[in-house]
Amino acid sequence: ERDLHDSVQPRLVSLAMTIGLAQTKLDSDLPTAKALIAEAHDVAQLHQSAFRVVVRGIAPTILSDRGLDAALSSVVQRAANSGVPTTLSVHLPHR
Repeated sequence: ERDLHDSVQPRLVSLAMTIGLAQTKLDSDLPTAKALIAEAHDVAQLHQSAFRVVVRGIAPTILSDRGLDAALSSVVQRAANSGVPTTLSVHLPHR
């Protein structure tokens, strides 16, 4: 939830403001409106990947597809790939 608020929400607000500005320019300054729409499109494309990362963090596909062990191992691997030394040790009681 915090990642949505901190990363996605400001980007969506900025995108909405750019589109709103383009809307106000449609009748008076078409070239500027077109440029703003192109900018908004580029920004939306750019931020799609960030949004996907946040959404995957909420409910990672690997968790439902391959289970908790694979999901946790994936988190550890991503941390290791980014230079954060990480280990995972899980000890669960047998049922």
